[in-house]
Amino acid sequence: PEPENENGASDRRLSRATVHSMDTPPGSRGPSPSPTPVRGKPKSKHTPGKEEFIGTPNSKVEGEGSCDGEDDDEDKEELHYDWQFDLLNSMPRDKALELARVLKRSEKEKAQACAQAAKLRRQVQDLQRSSSEEVSQEREALAGGSPQTEAPKRRFGFLLALVGMVVVLSAAVYAAGSLPPPAVSPSEATVDSRLAATASATSPSEVPAATAVTTTTTTTTTTTTTLALTQVAALPVTQPAAPPPVQQTPPAAITAVDELSAVITPGSTSLAFMHKALASDTRYLGDATRDMAQAMAFYPTVQSAFRVGHVYVTSSALDGRQVAYIARLTLANNGRQAWPASTSLKLVLGDGLGMHGLAFGQEVPPGATLDLELQFEVPRHGRGADGKGFSRSAWIMEGAGSPFGPLLLMDVVWV
Repeated sequence: PEPENENGASDRRLSRATVHSMDTPPGSRGPSPSPTPVRGKPKSKHTPGKEEFIGTPNSKVEGEGSCDGEDDDEDKEELHYDWQFDLLNSMPRDKALELARVLKRSEKEKAQACAQAAKLRRQVQDLQRSSSEEVSQEREALAGGSPQTEAPKRRFGFLLALVGMVVVLSAAVYAAGSLPPPAVSPSEATVDSRLAATASATSPSEVPAATAVTTTTTTTTTTTTTLALTQVAALPVTQPAAPPPVQQTPPAAITAVDELSAVITPGSTSLAFMHKALASDTRYLGDATRDMAQAMAFYPTVQSAFRVGHVYVTSSALDGRQVAYIARLTLANNGRQAWPASTSLKLVLGDGLGMHGLAFGQEVPPGATLDLELQFEVPRHGRGADGKGFSRSAWIMEGAGSPFGPLLLMDVVWV
């Protein structure tokens, strides 16, 4: 029984006015539910109780708790419930309802986040498992290739080997087809005797570009040396033929000597020009021993000099062309020894006019003669500043390492 005093009635009214129910938020017009809520009991439709906001102390909002599926302990749940109830009981009804909805929405979002995190964890685990399986399969494939992968490799290697063999065979066939013909030594090269007759019958303007330097002996064939020009065509060369008859020099024309010796047969020299810009001065042809006495001092075994040609070149008529001419002469062996096969003409002075030397390539016995047909190329201009000038070239015969015979001269003057 409540103590009675003079203010007892007013105290009870004050207590009812200031103390709210623990089950009903402040401002609620409905009656307070039972102080001890019953789990599973239907809630009033018009009066929301604390179960409607936060549930019972033993209940759990969907998704509440840790994301790993473990429930919080009962003490924490009770503390959480008391904290929410105290907070809602101290707020106005409208705000309390709004806060309750926010709390429920946050709990649902938390549950959804936990579910999504669990789903992501499962996906990550699946990816890790599949990746590890793929890596293990690749390692197994690298460690020991399967027959399905080895067969294409073997086929590809065989195809590469086949292609390489085809390329090598093709290169060999091409190289065999592009090889030059075998070289012919001077002693084996022969020309039809009709070529010399045709060349001598041809006029200077018709002399072929591939003119031959011809030598004739008693026992060997004819040796030819070819020099190319640009303005005329070459004569065809026929199959090798027998050498022409040897011309024996009358004994009265030759004075025999013991060592190697040679003379030019009188009247055997001639020049054939291939361009109108070339001309010869016959006054200077013939013996030039007196003019070359100083040069002959270096060759004691050379006793004479002979000027084969003295050519004038009109520079203005050349028009920058390369021209040539031919000199013909006959050498006779007036000694008692045969010229060895190594005998040759050797350039000893000047630029040679394209004729730097000529190997005979055959023996010339005593009393035999040798017909020479030498081609000379004329430079486009002289050595002077105005394109004019004088040029002299000289050759000697050399056999067995010793010079002999006459010193052959060729003079060219640009005017």
